[in-house]
Amino acid sequence: MRRMKFSFQFVALFAVVANGFSEEHAWNDYKLKHGKDYTTFCGGGWRDKMRKDIFIAERQLVNQYNSNESRSYSQELNRFSDMWPSEKSKYLGLKSSRAPSIQFMKSIQRYYPLLNNRQSLPAELDYRSDDCMAAIKDQGPCGSCWAFAAVTPLEFNSCKKHRQTPVALSEQQLVDCDIFNNGCNGGWYTQAWQHIKLAGGLARESLYPYTATRNFCPFWFLWFMTGARVFRYDYAPANDAVAMQSALQQYGPLTVAIAIANSFFSYKDGVYDATDCDNVDVNHAVVVVGWGNKDGVDYWIIRNSWGTGWGLSGYGLIHRGVNKCKMESYPAYVRPL
Repeated sequence: MRRMKFSFQFVALFAVVANGFSEEHAWNDYKLKHGKDYTTFCGGGWRDKMRKDIFIAERQLVNQYNSNESRSYSQELNRFSDMWPSEKSKYLGLKSSRAPSIQFMKSIQRYYPLLNNRQSLPAELDYRSDDCMAAIKDQGPCGSCWAFAAVTPLEFNSCKKHRQTPVALSEQQLVDCDIFNNGCNGGWYTQAWQHIKLAGGLARESLYPYTATRNFCPFWFLWFMTGARVFRYDYAPANDAVAMQSALQQYGPLTVAIAIANSFFSYKDGVYDATDCDNVDVNHAVVVVGWGNKDGVDYWIIRNSWGTGWGLSGYGLIHRGVNKCKMESYPAYVRPL
């Protein structure tokens, strides 16, 4: 009896030690993969331990979610997996207070010209591989998603209109110079288009590169940097997935507001349908670049501004037709001059 008790205690102790070793190994691999080092500053290792605790908790959540065989999407550990919520929020930046009223969005339904084209929609559309789609960008820890989501459709449509190779445009000009928005402290995408229209154009990224901080605006130099101009912009009908598809087909990529909750940061692949975003206000802007269907589930293809290390090399799939994460509430398009 005494021997059996000793054996049980030994097995339990071995399991604890093995689990601790596994966690330490996973933590070290994670830091190596993402180039993170918390031992270069003073503190006697407390910073590393704090980050490790966040990472281990997130790892358990990801593993628990992925163990569900009926899930529609997968999660993974990425550069956000050891961040505090306040740090993650710096990668957002949409100001919900700038959103148009419900009454205004309802009024668009009455005059929207594409509602009769519902029967001519293809089963799928995907602009990701289009020659006019610029490479994925990374906003970094600056609340400038509104600028990135405003720039992508303008880049794409300017390329289409002028039959040229894609010209990367400057989000930094918007961060520095847009008086309607607040740089790294957030903004709204249609106001960014209004700034570009009034400023006479948006600079090329090569001449005005991104720094992920708000700097002094060199407005007197902008006239010779211009890479594209805005002719007009407008919203598509809200909460109408078919109208959005029609707009996407005719006007190119759409900018949308979306409500981001914690599960979105760890998205890997599959059709995202988490429920933790359903009661969150819109706080991020992304670009819809297509649609499709996977295993009977309709989805949107979205382009994010968190680099190629997030999701499907910077893109993601989100359940279509159910206003998931409120992303069908404020769709908008832009036309270049």
